[in-house]
Amino acid sequence: MQDSRFTAWAAGDTYLIYPGARSSIRMERLTEGVQAFEKVRILKEEFKKKGNKGAIKNIEKILQMFDERSLGEIPAATAVNKAKGVINRY
Repeated sequence: MQDSRFTAWAAGDTYLIYPGARSSIRMERLTEGVQAFEKVRILKEEFKKKGNKGAIKNIEKILQMFDERSLGEIPAATAVNKAKGVINRY
């Protein structure tokens, strides 16, 4: 009989939270995505209040990489890294 405390999880399984309240890479990446989305939303709101059209344009331009028509041309990792670089400048 196998001890369930030591069960190995297969790569590609569907857990976000593992038994014992352990997080997964999927959950960590989902959390990062939500945080980035909120940061972009807050930045755009602040830029709009301040009338900083150039910053809004920069953010909009970088977000265009995530348009479904662009996804086949630009690798996802490249798009994510470029977007992080832009939003983290602010």
